Amino acid sequence: MSQPVLTDHTDPPRDQGAILVLALVLSVVMSIIVLALANFSSTGLRTSRVSTERTERTAASTAAVYFTIEQLAMSEPLACPVNSTLPTAANPGDVGVTITCVQPAPGASPMTFEIVARTDDGHPAGVVTAAVEVRDEMAPPRSVRVSDWVSGD
Repeated sequence: MSQPVLTDHTDPPRDQGAILVLALVLSVVMSIIVLALANFSSTGLRTSRVSTERTERTAASTAAVYFTIEQLAMSEPLACPVNSTLPTAANPGDVGVTITCVQPAPGASPMTFEIVARTDDGHPAGVVTAAVEVRDEMAPPRSVRVSDWVSGD
């Protein structure tokens, strides 16, 4: 019996280093995908922050208008509230709100009031304007009807 002859078999030199090029290409493609996802996520987070700020300002101005309407319904005598800022207890956010209340036509029945609530930072979403009619012949709490409502957003 004869023993099989073992020959030294070597790969051709053209295959050497091919895995390095493949790994490099794969790494570059994966890096591009990760960077694109990170950019998308950061854009979403920025958009969320802006949306939250906008909602907070709109809510603060809306609360100020509702607060003023409540003051008109309960005031004796019927007049715009003396205080032109929203109390901290009635403010849903940490944004200051200034309230302007004007009676354009005194003596008309029902009495009409123009209420403008504006956040102190001047954000466009923080402006709410309302026109309300209050039945002056009633005792408090009076009937109040909102005839016009314009929000800054």
